[in-house]
Amino acid sequence: MGIPLISKRQFNRFSKYLPVPSNAEKIDGRVVLSCAIWVVEGGRSWSDLAEIYGNYDSIRRRFARWSKNGNIRKIFSALSLKAKKRSAAMVDSTTIKAHRTSASLKSDGKAREIGRSAGGLTTKIHFLANIEKIPLDFSLSGGQVHDAKGCEELIHKNISRFKTLLTDKAYDSDKLRSYLRAAGKKICIPPKCNRKHHDDYDRDLYKDRSIIENMFSWIKDWKGIALRCCRSAHMFDSSVCLALMVLFFNVR
Repeated sequence: MGIPLISKRQFNRFSKYLPVPSNAEKIDGRVVLSCAIWVVEGGRSWSDLAEIYGNYDSIRRRFARWSKNGNIRKIFSALSLKAKKRSAAMVDSTTIKAHRTSASLKSDGKAREIGRSAGGLTTKIHFLANIEKIPLDFSLSGGQVHDAKGCEELIHKNISRFKTLLTDKAYDSDKLRSYLRAAGKKICIPPKCNRKHHDDYDRDLYKDRSIIENMFSWIKDWKGIALRCCRSAHMFDSSVCLALMVLFFNVR
């Protein structure tokens, strides 16, 4: 079965974020990225690649090198920065059950972003998107990390990209509310039931939170995301980047 290759026009949009290939690297970078998308989307093994695309291990190692150097993340960031500054953004997280192979053998010395929780070995994807269904940023953490704590850096990095923040009550904390008010942002967070004073919020706007829930569902349709077989966090981070690039930025 053939692999749909990224068009040359699309590849030229972000080829500048990839390192210049050496003379020994005979496989086109467009083929490497297309093969990586094919592997992640279907949860396939790199060894399933047909020989016509080149040596599968060479393709895998080059993509792993791009991933470790942050090149794939740079492409996603460049695409997301083109999103217009809308009035509202939303943040949420989803839990991925890590496959047993993701915690096996030795790692590369860096955090795998796999935690042990009631669901076993899990990873959380903390996700920030605007109300126009455009992903702005995301981060990874162990599954045991609380939603409000895992999103702190994510919100801080992107504080200038929205005017209103929409979340569920898991993010209802005095610390977050104070930070957003100090930054001049509007808050749409339903209060927890144990609060003495319940702050009002826009209930009509809160209904739009279904947008980010649907985005999570589309991402998890990619078997490579839903299974989380990657041992290293940077490879899984790049896998999420690929899914977002294809689903929401039409990179295919």
